[in-house]
Amino acid sequence: MSDKGYTWLNLPKYTKDYTEGVDLFVKIAIAKFADGNEIQCPCDKCENRFWRSPGTVRDHLICHGPCVTFVEWIYDVTSLKDSNIMDPELDTELDTGFQDNFDEMLNVM
Repeated sequence: MSDKGYTWLNLPKYTKDYTEGVDLFVKIAIAKFADGNEIQCPCDKCENRFWRSPGTVRDHLICHGPCVTFVEWIYDVTSLKDSNIMDPELDTELDTGFQDNFDEMLNVM
């Protein structure tokens, strides 16, 4: 996703670049977020409420497009990454800048 980012979200669903963006998104989502062989479907119909197979997620994103909250979240995260607000040293594998301080919280008690 680093080369094209999420620019595919703004493209017409019938374009080759949109389809390639969906394919890359599904591939990355499976690698990072799969539960068995399913991921949450961010299409406008499912709105991340349902776990679906990679093929179904791909079909849903091409037929229905992504849900508005998914698009808003992606752009919020992207704008944070593009700004100097976040320290890259704190980024997790999701590259969001959020870090779990669970051990530190336990020591406070």
